[in-house]
Amino acid sequence: MIRKFILNNKEIEFKIYNPGGNKTALVYDKNYEQYEISKINNYILSNYPQIEQVGFISKENNTLKMAGGEFCVNATRCTIYDFLEGKDGETSLSVSGAKNKLYGGITENTVFVKIDFKNVINSISIKLQNNILNGYMAKLDGIEHVVLDYSTSKNFINLNEVDLKKICKEIIINSNSTEKAVGVILLKKVNDMTKIYPIVWVRSIDTLYYETACGSGTIAAFTYLYNQSNVDNISILQPSGYTLKVEKKDSIVIISGPVIEE
Repeated sequence: MIRKFILNNKEIEFKIYNPGGNKTALVYDKNYEQYEISKINNYILSNYPQIEQVGFISKENNTLKMAGGEFCVNATRCTIYDFLEGKDGETSLSVSGAKNKLYGGITENTVFVKIDFKNVINSISIKLQNNILNGYMAKLDGIEHVVLDYSTSKNFINLNEVDLKKICKEIIINSNSTEKAVGVILLKKVNDMTKIYPIVWVRSIDTLYYETACGSGTIAAFTYLYNQSNVDNISILQPSGYTLKVEKKDSIVIISGPVIEE
């Protein structure tokens, strides 16, 4: 369903998608200036509290630009769904933060995107409240994530959201990352599955969300698990209760899951 509102005498059109959590607004781009993008982003986030992020898409140019200029896997999958109108098929698109064109599609009600598997993950020590916190920094184009192992994560998972976001913002700042978006990914074992708890900060628009799902965070967790135990095919549980599947094929990873138009 296309939603509309008027801002600065301009009609803004957008749709809301649910990619397994991490609800996303996709605005149909009309060559908005950056100051207009910021105003549209702020309006949507203020008036639709269920939405966690805003992207701007052009069907004519096959492009997605996030409001903060970062790379977002779930918004990419939502855009693929929009471009294909929910029907099986494949497409390509250019996405903010991604150096190369991305390819994805829909098959059997599942939306997937193929991403170069950089496998760049390094040990990192972060000063946190006079203590040293050890983790791993996983790098994707346009976003980085600090991944904390199971034993470290359990110290934070049960904190209330306000305290958790405060600590994660401190971790992000002290990670010294210069990326457009930086996240902290907490891991927990739930039966035989890995569940992630993602907290993501976008620099230019200064948003910090305890996300209900995170595609790039899922890839970061996969990268950590791949390096720890050589796992190359896994379904990772999101805070929303949905799962996102990641599989490695040669030099790419394919991440897939549901997308629902709301």
